[in-house]
Amino acid sequence: MKKNILIVLLLFILMGLFISFLLYTNKILVQPPVLIHQNPRITFILGNASYRKAGADRWEMAIVGHTLKYGYEVKTNANSEVDIRFHDDMAVRVSENSILKIDDISIRKVLIELESGSLYGKFEKLSKDYDIKIKTPTAIAAVRGTELGFKILEERNENDDQKAKVHTDENKKGDATESQALLMTAVYSLSGITEMYNPAYEDQKILLSYQNKLLMKENEPPGNPEKMTEDEISTISAKLNSIHTEEVLFISDKINFEVGSATILPNSYEELDKIVTILKKKDVRIRIEGHTDIQGTSAFNQTLSVKRANSIKGYFIKKGIDSGNLEITGYGSSKPIASNKTKKGRSLNRRVEFIVIE
Repeated sequence: MKKNILIVLLLFILMGLFISFLLYTNKILVQPPVLIHQNPRITFILGNASYRKAGADRWEMAIVGHTLKYGYEVKTNANSEVDIRFHDDMAVRVSENSILKIDDISIRKVLIELESGSLYGKFEKLSKDYDIKIKTPTAIAAVRGTELGFKILEERNENDDQKAKVHTDENKKGDATESQALLMTAVYSLSGITEMYNPAYEDQKILLSYQNKLLMKENEPPGNPEKMTEDEISTISAKLNSIHTEEVLFISDKINFEVGSATILPNSYEELDKIVTILKKKDVRIRIEGHTDIQGTSAFNQTLSVKRANSIKGYFIKKGIDSGNLEITGYGSSKPIASNKTKKGRSLNRRVEFIVIE
């Protein structure tokens, strides 16, 4: 009996050694997980935004739920924002006055080009071989899985501006010689490590790490990263926290409650009735999400946000919305979309979001 047990143990040991040898010599091919390609989709729009198909001249109005394909561009106007979801763990926000292009999208590759403006995103690889790159006029970021912000800036030379002014004064027709703006990209890394380089200096790469920033100028190799300021960390964190990976039906900061209470004030009924009308037309399931500002304790705000979401659910049910189509949750002050240091910012953070879940 003991002899049989020893033989079995010996066989297991030999089998383990054999498999280890095959793995070490790459004789066994370990397949990555099967990936299903999905085109990115617009999940949230604030203000006015438009999109343009590959090769098209005309811009069309963008809507939540719209699918973006290879070569598509998205443009935001002043005071506008767009959220785009690529997969469960990857989404970006296109800030105001920006243009983004889907340069490449496939089962193992994403290339996003920021042509102008600002972009903030949570980037997560689906597998080891999944390639994510963000491109601007002066920077390329090879993303390994991190939270980043990109802002394209222009710098004008004061001497050139003065020369242009003198030229204008001397020219009777008033034809000014415009000074050339120097393009640059400010890159902010809130987490992770990202390989950065200027397309004009591809052989000079630099790693941008946790809570560091880098200014990459046109026709210059990258300099040394610097630490982000507390305000920069706070601002970018707020933008990243407010990115929507699910389709947003409606967001409102006009639904008011009694102070410290979940009782809805009558001046909110008109706003709520608008949402009731939308729900009856669309016939969708939604999640009602309550949010507060930072005033008060975290525990109190968390409880209050849930109670307020539940009050809105009750209002909708009374208006004829099926309770089975309504879910609730509360986030308290954990997901600010603006600074809690200002009155306006706190007002924006006190909001209710209505998310499509089916």
